[in-house]
Amino acid sequence: MRASSLRYRFAVQIISDSKERAEYLLHSIGKLGLNGEVCSSAKIRDRKLEEGEKAVAIVESSGLHRELKEVTAEINELLPEVQILVLIPAQQVSSSHHENANVWYLISPFEEESFFTLVTKACIMYELKREKRELQIASTDIVFSQKYVAESDVMKSVEKSIKKIARLDSSLLLTGESGTGKTLLAHQVHEYSPRRNQAFVTMSCAAIPRELLEAELFGHTKGSFTGAHTDRAGSLELADGGTLFLDEIGELPLELQPKLLNVLQDRKFRRVGGNDERSVDVRVITATNRNLEEMCQQGLFREDLYYRINVLQINVPPLRDRTADIPDLCSMILKRIATQRGEEILTLSAPAEKLLIEHSWPGNVRELENALERASAFCEHGEITPRDLDFIHDGFRKASSAYSLVGMTLAEIEARAINETLAFTHGNKAEAAKMLGISLKSVYNKLEKLGSEA
Repeated sequence: MRASSLRYRFAVQIISDSKERAEYLLHSIGKLGLNGEVCSSAKIRDRKLEEGEKAVAIVESSGLHRELKEVTAEINELLPEVQILVLIPAQQVSSSHHENANVWYLISPFEEESFFTLVTKACIMYELKREKRELQIASTDIVFSQKYVAESDVMKSVEKSIKKIARLDSSLLLTGESGTGKTLLAHQVHEYSPRRNQAFVTMSCAAIPRELLEAELFGHTKGSFTGAHTDRAGSLELADGGTLFLDEIGELPLELQPKLLNVLQDRKFRRVGGNDERSVDVRVITATNRNLEEMCQQGLFREDLYYRINVLQINVPPLRDRTADIPDLCSMILKRIATQRGEEILTLSAPAEKLLIEHSWPGNVRELENALERASAFCEHGEITPRDLDFIHDGFRKASSAYSLVGMTLAEIEARAINETLAFTHGNKAEAAKMLGISLKSVYNKLEKLGSEA
């Protein structure tokens, strides 16, 4: 790469506590056609290095008012892809100065040509890393389009928000009705984030019995409770370095909420039965279909924890508000069903597609998936028609007018809701709990009560 090819393409940040040396370096990079800015080691954050594209940060180590390692760490935090060129006297060089692959060293005094060569190489390395990141984002875009349809305006807005906040490390709360695809969106946030090559661990606070929830989240030591025959890492430790997704966070018991709050504040926790405090580096994404603000007012959810998990928020729209996505969603789901069954891909007739678009989908995408699985199982030809979807308009629309709720007791209405939802989910109690907006334990309790009353 010649000097002329660098012109105006990159900017350089010069960090020096010597005004004379800073001016000399600014003049030198100008010969390469590079623009530069100068700041002292104490003003790195104040100058907002992340604003504008910086390819190289040149650090004049001689006369620094701070530790060199501290300065390079701060630059790496603000600009993880930038190349750092340290100008360092020979007597200051040590083996520890070669630990970071982003840091280059030039022993001073030096020839100007050597300086030009290293700056040019650093710019090339920066560009290669930037291109690699753009390719990763492009490939993630392809994965996103294959897994999540975003043709409607409302979903395009959601996708834009995901890309924008994924690179941040703040806690994220996903809100929305059951079945809207919050788990998939949480995974997409992880895939767009700098943590994409680390673990993505999912844990449902509604699917785990209350008495086992603490051990599942924080881990446990041998003998801490009956059945704890060995030490075991919890979801937090398994997600170390990556992302922990806590689904149905509204079901987290009040007594465990301070412990999660401590993790979010201090990144520290203890296993159940353990005395040793452990550190963890994890981004926490939570999801709920409940109104956490109301739960805070009712004393069912800690307000301080709510603010900690709600630093960033995305509301996932229900399927009835994104009907433009339904045709593509159906195509994607039918392809997946065909792949799983080793069969040819079914298509939708125009009347069948119209029927699906007009349906209200109280169970959202999850209900649509179940409906297409059922329809494809009974379809005797290569195209799904309204006849294959009779259970939608007969079983759902006509059911509402076939027999009224008027005159039924609340207990009878509740029993009907539970039984019909379980029938719809083919007996899957965890899915039914999500659709009903209650915990899995509540489903079991209500079924036990219904059984005793039968």
